[in-house]
Order: sequence, then C-alpha cells, then structure tokens
Amino acid sequence: MTSSRWHAHGNLYIVHEGEGAGVDATGTDGVLEVLAAGGDHVTIGILNTDGSRAEMSGNGTRIAAAWLMARTGARLVHVHVGPRTVVVRSVGDGLYESSSSPSRSGTRTRSSSTTRGASGNSARCSRRTRASRTARTSRSRGSTAPAR
Repeated sequence: MTSSRWHAHGNLYIVHEGEGAGVDATGTDGVLEVLAAGGDHVTIGILNTDGSRAEMSGNGTRIAAAWLMARTGARLVHVHVGPRTVVVRSVGDGLYESSSSPSRSGTRTRSSSTTRGASGNSARCSRRTRASRTARTSRSRGSTAPAR
C-alpha cells in the first residue's frame, strides 16, 4: 500500500490506500484511508492521530478528492465518508470547493464560496514531501510513509 502527505488550510493528512491502522501519522492531523476508489468516486475513513475515527473533516474530504483528481484527471469527485457524500470540484489553481449531500439524518450543507484561501468550504490542497516546507500551491511529489 502507498501513502502520501497532502495539506489544506493548515491541515496535514496522510492519504493511505487501504486500512490506515499502524501508519505513522506523527506530525499530521491524521490518516485518510482510501477504502475504495474508481472513476469519480472515492470512499474514505478518517483516523485521528490517537487512533480514533473522525466522523467528518471538510479539509480531509477535499484532500481525498484532490488525491483522486491527481490520479484520474477528473474535475468533480464524490467523496463518501460514513453516511455522507461530499461533492468536490476543482476550480483551478489548486483550489477545491465542496458541498455535502444529505446524510441519513437529512442535514444538508452547501457553500457557493470560491474565495481563494478562505476557510469554510473551499481550500487549496497539494501534495507535500516530508522534508519540504513547500508553499500551499506546490505540486511536489509525496513520500511513501511506511506502515507499521
């Protein structure tokens, strides 16, 4: 399984293909487990650094979408996390915008914000190497994090 580091608005996650238990997440906000990916859909799990599961992370879902877009060239991705589906689209220059579909509880959130660098439902996402402190818009190659 491969892993790479990605960041958005100060959040740094390891994107790991497969189960993320045992992945060294030192210095990050956690691990995004890619449980299934195909076409313009990706299913993820989110692990906090203490090993607990997170229900949702807006930046995490945008990072997962950016990861899939980098692999497939898609401009719109559906990220499935638990009962939610987040639709993420690339709006150019490393900026990604998201909106959530209704969860099982019927709650819906949506944003039309495309403000560059604003917090909320849009964020810049990029791949990051371990040693580098690259700028947010960098397109550097990620490193492979060993599984424990």
